[in-house]
Amino acid sequence: MENALRTYVYFQVLLVACGKAHTIAYTRSGKLYSFGSNSEGQLGVGKSPEYADTPRAIAAEDVIKEELAQLAAGSAHSMALGKDTGTEMQLRPIRYTF
Repeated sequence: MENALRTYVYFQVLLVACGKAHTIAYTRSGKLYSFGSNSEGQLGVGKSPEYADTPRAIAAEDVIKEELAQLAAGSAHSMALGKDTGTEMQLRPIRYTF
């Protein structure tokens, strides 16, 4: 009989969005994670794997330079809206799509 080892990792999730068959989450540490269907590249990790059953970090540090204010997901896309880092902390329409 084969033994299975499961590792549980807990994140403090600030934002989450669910698409048709995938989920994206933004954590207190500033990391973006995704899991579920990746049939159209909506996880932001390239076209492979086609499905991720555990959260995978999206390597977006070079692109996303600020705190995120909102996430959105649809059937085949994901989007993040950046928060202005100015003193007034107003939202501005900086969109990151993957």
